[in-house]
Amino acid sequence: MQGLARALIIAMQGLAGALIIAMQGLAGALISTMQGLAGETVRVRRERRELYELKLAEWSARLQLTDDLIGDLSSSGRIQDVDKDIQKIQELLSLPWNESVAQD
Repeated sequence: MQGLARALIIAMQGLAGALIIAMQGLAGALISTMQGLAGETVRVRRERRELYELKLAEWSARLQLTDDLIGDLSSSGRIQDVDKDIQKIQELLSLPWNESVAQD
C-alpha cells in the first residue's frame, strides 16, 4: 500500500510540475502577444537601448569636455591672471584718497 501511495504522490508531483510549466508557457505567450499589440517588440527594445547608449556616450563626452575646460582654467594661465589681479589691487590701494569721499 505504501508503494502505491508513493507512486501516486510522485505522479501528482509530476503532474503539478507539468501544469506549472504549461502555465509559464501560456504566460510567456500572453506577454509576447501583449507586447506585440502594444508595439513593444525586440527590435523596438533594441532601438531604444541603442538610443540610450548614444545619449549616454554624448553625455559622457560633454562631461569630459567640461572636465578638460576646468583643468585648463586651473592651469598656469590662471595663476598669471591672479598675479595681474593682485597687481591691479595694489595699484588701486596706492592711489591717493579722494578727500570728499573719505570725510563722508
